Amino acid sequence: MPPSPDDVRRIVAEAVRPSRFFVGGSLRLEWDHVPAEDVSWEVFRGRLLDPAHTRERRTFEAWNVYLLDDGGRSSEPLLAVKLDAPAGLIHVVRAIHSYAWEAYDAGGNVILSRETKKWVRELVGTIDLADFSDADDLRDEIVCRLFQAVVGTNRLPLTSLEAPLPAFTFGELAYFHGPVAETEPMRSYGDLVERARPEGRREIAKFLETMVHAMPPEELPVACKLFEQLSRGIGTYPNLVFTCLRVLFNDVALSPFTDMPEKALTLARRLAHHFGYEEDVADYADLLSHLLRQIGRHLTAYDLVRFHHAGANYPDALLLDVVLRFDFDLIEQRPALFLGAPADDERTRNAKRLRRRGLRQAWLIRQRYRGYLVPDAPTSPGENARVLPAPHARVPEEQILNAHRRTKPLFLEEIHGSHFGDTARAILRQSILDLRHPNELRELGMALYLDRPLGVWKAPGEPDQTPMLAYEAFSRSIAAQRLLLLGKDKDLLPDKELPALREALQALPVSGVPVADLASIQRPGVVSLADAGKAAQDFIFLRTTGGSSTRDFFWLFDFLGLAKRFEMMGLLGIPGWLPTPALILGRLAPDGEVVLMVHEAGTLRKRLELSANPRDGYVIRAAVEYPRKGLRVRRVWEETGAGELRERDLSAEDLFVRPV
Repeated sequence: MPPSPDDVRRIVAEAVRPSRFFVGGSLRLEWDHVPAEDVSWEVFRGRLLDPAHTRERRTFEAWNVYLLDDGGRSSEPLLAVKLDAPAGLIHVVRAIHSYAWEAYDAGGNVILSRETKKWVRELVGTIDLADFSDADDLRDEIVCRLFQAVVGTNRLPLTSLEAPLPAFTFGELAYFHGPVAETEPMRSYGDLVERARPEGRREIAKFLETMVHAMPPEELPVACKLFEQLSRGIGTYPNLVFTCLRVLFNDVALSPFTDMPEKALTLARRLAHHFGYEEDVADYADLLSHLLRQIGRHLTAYDLVRFHHAGANYPDALLLDVVLRFDFDLIEQRPALFLGAPADDERTRNAKRLRRRGLRQAWLIRQRYRGYLVPDAPTSPGENARVLPAPHARVPEEQILNAHRRTKPLFLEEIHGSHFGDTARAILRQSILDLRHPNELRELGMALYLDRPLGVWKAPGEPDQTPMLAYEAFSRSIAAQRLLLLGKDKDLLPDKELPALREALQALPVSGVPVADLASIQRPGVVSLADAGKAAQDFIFLRTTGGSSTRDFFWLFDFLGLAKRFEMMGLLGIPGWLPTPALILGRLAPDGEVVLMVHEAGTLRKRLELSANPRDGYVIRAAVEYPRKGLRVRRVWEETGAGELRERDLSAEDLFVRPV
């Protein structure tokens, strides 16, 4: 049985208490409970229609959070939880102040349209009370939806709903649920440290992002002490902070672009030197290198020519430039962290080579887009429709749609002086000598693509929160282009060395699935492996990345029984076992089911075939959308003990792995 109506009301009221919110800067909010409100309401394919586009109405009990300004409170709640008790549903809604077009009567039986500013409602999610028999589970789900409403539903925002509220981006609003007794909102980053109790990787990362957004640059030294105080309660200091900063940058929405990256890296640099331990500075160097490598792979996959609205939305390029300048500063101060030494062991040599790799790949991206014309500020048609506070001016629409109307060139400023001295150039030269290593040569053409294989049957524009998987891919043609780009600087890559590297690249063995062999379906507004074919026709997919991609995907479902039965513990990454790298590819079968084929990375041997039926529908838990019945196990390939695999057809067993 679901919780009683009184329990539901108590849970919702507790979840929207002002003490759960951080309200900073000049932001002012007002909380309001309405026992019965009658509003225009119609949901089509997961999206809430504008009141002007529907005649349907619903009556809800509502807990609203309004934005206050000099003109009173906003016409729509910034955040709202609406209870439809007769239907047994809870809706979590937010509103964005936007530029929109409205029709008006111009007289003479003529209807025209004009641009106006209005609050646009967005449905963050609907919770079916029939799916919950435990009050704590329901509380967690409501809290998760409110958290999503503030920070966005996806770490790669392609639609408005996936992007955070502007107030969060500017460090004025955040939501954290924890055991606090206060009645007033948190007002400063000091309050955040004292009262917020973030749990889970993404919530901790958003907590750090809120801290960085909210703190004035001149108070960064004070922030170091607060971070030290905070970290003592959640883990080892400062290593955990560097780990969380990686997650922060992995999940952050960079548009509109703010000074957050500059402040976050300044904080990281201060933390690295806070105690003066060499391993802390090394962790800082590895953070910078990781960011440069990830941005490089991202901009190789989704370049500024074919993607990002033909370069109109370019915050990743700005972030790369910021990180690169911090990296050059560290190179000048601590060159030993990058340059090899005879006494280095293998682990140290590999760490230094990765740091040099980050420098080389970032330098290549910077050279690739040097002088490329972009709008006055990074934006997209959707982002540009939001009403943002000064000094974030609205970009002329013609600059987004027409590259010839742009006048701002990227990367014209030279990195010179303390940023690019003789030491930095020597390390960059060493990074090019590293191309004799096969992994470094392969990195020239590496990219990182994203896909949601379980959402392939969703309609265009329909919200998709199915698991997102990340894929490493390699293009030999792009690697060859990078070699030619390096060869333009004869001091870095002399002509006599180029032919040998080109021959080594052509002979480089790479095993994977070509993009031409995939049956990926391109859906508007959704990432897909089909995107790779737009960047280069010779992309080969090597593996689905581990960590938050493969591991998290398998942990979303109860694979334990299946893994034990067929000795697949390592492949599926069951807790306590090291996962084997896997390649997970999806396709739409003729019968309408989506089929997932799990291969061993490298060997590409088939190990597991799964499927899901779109007619069974979805259920959402903790911001992830699952097939309601789980995944059906069609076939497995089990070890025979002699290094061979034996295929087992399980389709007749009607065997499912259920969501955890």
